[in-house]
Amino acid sequence: AMGAPFESVGSVIPAEDLVALDFPAPIIAEGALETSVAYVDPFGNLRLFGTPEDLASAIGPLVPGRLLSVEFRDGAGGTLETVPWTRTFGDRPILSALLYQDSSGWLAFADNQGHAAGRLGAESGHRVRIEASPA
Repeated sequence: AMGAPFESVGSVIPAEDLVALDFPAPIIAEGALETSVAYVDPFGNLRLFGTPEDLASAIGPLVPGRLLSVEFRDGAGGTLETVPWTRTFGDRPILSALLYQDSSGWLAFADNQGHAAGRLGAESGHRVRIEASPA
């Protein structure tokens, strides 16, 4: 893009040496979606494996404001959060948590203008269970 030769960015890897990456598929269960944190973005938002369609298949229609129970599990235990399904960050007060569809079409968990990963101690690979909140 800046006029440098392609070879200057690294060595050439033969196409037959490339491997497909296997990402964990979300599990759609009656009343819950089991998934995991794909990665933490630079803002501390947790990007999850799975789409809103996967979640809707598990719990029913997603409408803005619908309360969801989101459990983050790691080896030491877990943390349970009750958050609304939200279309935009602007629909939530500052530092409030939300579950939303990110710009790539995946599920994501965030704190509005906060750092959800740091607050929760969550990182890539942590298991997540999402279900309709009884509250």
